[in-house]
Formats: sequence, C-alpha cells, structure tokens
Amino acid sequence: MAPRRPAFRWDLSGDTPEPPVWRRTKKWAGTPQVKKIKVLLADDHHRFREILRRLLESSPEVEVVGEAENGRVAVEKANRLTPDVVIMDIAMPEINGLAATRMIRADLERVRVVMLTVHNSEEYISAAFDSGVSAYVLKEEMNDALLPALAKACRELDADAGK
Repeated sequence: MAPRRPAFRWDLSGDTPEPPVWRRTKKWAGTPQVKKIKVLLADDHHRFREILRRLLESSPEVEVVGEAENGRVAVEKANRLTPDVVIMDIAMPEINGLAATRMIRADLERVRVVMLTVHNSEEYISAAFDSGVSAYVLKEEMNDALLPALAKACRELDADAGK
C-alpha cells in the first residue's frame, strides 16, 4: 500500500486576525487534526460519572482517559495517567476533592483541576481556589459552563507551556 499523500485544504479558522487571512495548511488525509483534552473524572457517584462522560465525549475536543470514585483513587490515577485536566467533586470519600486537588497540583504542576460540585457557598469556592483549581462549576450549570471551564484550564496549560 502506497503512503498517503497530504491533502491540501484552505484553512479559514477563527484564530486568524480580522479580516480573515487565507492560509494554506498541510493536513494528512484521513487523520484528525484536533488535539484532544485528556480528562480524568473524579466523583463518588457512578451514575453521575456516566452522564458526565457522555456529555464530555460528545465534544470532539475531549477524551476521557479515566474515572475515580474517591479522592485517593483520583490522586493515584492522575499520577499514572497524567491528564490535562481533572474534573473533581468536593465531597468524596477517603480524601475530599480539596485535599486531592492540593496533592495533584503538588505532584503534577502541569495538570489543571476543574471543580464540579453542588456546593455554592463562598467558603467552598474560596477553599477550592486556595487549593489550586482553575475553575469552579456548579453541577446544575454544567451543561453550559463545563466546556468553557475546560477551555479556560487548557489556556492556562498553553500559557504555562509557553514559559
């Protein structure tokens, strides 16, 4: 079988300055060009993790690389899988989400954490950001707010990579 030839396409993506600038890009035919965000889910409710997985995997930019049912497992899997982002609940058995976030951020400086929780109090929000989260999303708002929070976390990753 002959090697695939590159397919040339005109790219008019939104990241070009206004007015749009036409660029000729070289893309290999048949291969996706989207860099996926690797995500680890950490929540103690199995059914909620299933729903969250389906929501995230409906986006072509997201790949769920693992799940954790408590904070201890979240820390272990984050160290083993090195995701780009961990989506973490606060209230979990063994180690809560705040302590797990501090441990993950201490071990893996590059990994970002998005807190996804039902807790809507100033105390929890403040404690979450003190522990090192990139974004705080309420579960009731996850359909609208979770993907933008992931994008924000990834922008932080890109900014850190540029340093």
